[in-house]
Amino acid sequence: SEADYAARLAGARDQAMAVRSKARRAAEERQAEVVGEARGDAARSLDETRDRVAREVEEARGQLAGRVDALAGDITQQILGRSA
Repeated sequence: SEADYAARLAGARDQAMAVRSKARRAAEERQAEVVGEARGDAARSLDETRDRVAREVEEARGQLAGRVDALAGDITQQILGRSA
C-alpha cells in the first residue's frame, strides 16, 4: 500500500542520512587527526629551527668576541705605537 511505501521510503531516507552522518563524522575525525599531526610536526620543526639558530648565534658571538679582542689590541697598538 501507499502507506507501507511511504514508511519504507522514510526508513530508507533515515538510514541513508545515518550513513552519511557516520561518514561525515569519520572524515571530520580523520581531518582533525591529520591537522593535529601537522601541527605537531610544525611545532617540532620550529623548535629545532629555534635551537639551531640559537646555537649559531652563540657560535657567531664567540667568534666575534675573539675578533673584537684582537681588533682592540691592534687598535691600541696602533694608537700607542706599542703592544697593549
